[in-house]
Amino acid sequence: MRASIIVSIGILISPKLIGQNTRLITTYFQNSKQIKEEYYALVENENIKHGKYILYFRTSEKDFSNHKHDYISRKGFYFQNQLDSTWIYYIKAPGGHWIEREENYNKGKKSGIWKKYIADGEVIKRFDYDLNKEVEPIFKVYISYPAIASEIGIQGTVKVRVTYNNDCTVSGTTIVQSSSPTLNDGAVNYVSQTEKLRLMYSLIKDCSTRRDSTYTINFTFTGK
Repeated sequence: MRASIIVSIGILISPKLIGQNTRLITTYFQNSKQIKEEYYALVENENIKHGKYILYFRTSEKDFSNHKHDYISRKGFYFQNQLDSTWIYYIKAPGGHWIEREENYNKGKKSGIWKKYIADGEVIKRFDYDLNKEVEPIFKVYISYPAIASEIGIQGTVKVRVTYNNDCTVSGTTIVQSSSPTLNDGAVNYVSQTEKLRLMYSLIKDCSTRRDSTYTINFTFTGK
């Protein structure tokens, strides 16, 4: 059975659609007051999506009411029923949701850089549809603040130099600058995890002309 559709009263103009009369349409999950979809459609033809679109995960009505944003399943834009601009897809997770992938379209045509989040979001794989090729991933390893440094409020910067073998495996790491020894373990752990992921997912497999790199890790104490 299809979910019922409730149309909001009045005509709303989406900021993206200057000169286009659109109506905001809201659908609900079956036997529930929880919103399933919110999207704009043309006033003259409500079957043509045209503007912002949001789809939600199903949850309890109470949780949805209190944390609506945490239950977005995907969001993006339509241009006369064609996918347009940036679309973001989410994975449902405890305490909210995480980005699974980002896609870009130009009136239904794939364009720009698409992103896929893997390894708990610490690796962002990328494909450039304008150039029709995969490009180097982005690595976003989470920095773990050393417990002792956090307890006593130490903050600062640690620089770590990494040297590579020809096959891009790590031959050594050296701390070249440090604001405090209590921060060093956290910096080294960050570099170690980043290098582990880089070796697994980087497109660069020959380091014969790139023998070292330097990481700058900033630790900022924000308190509890």
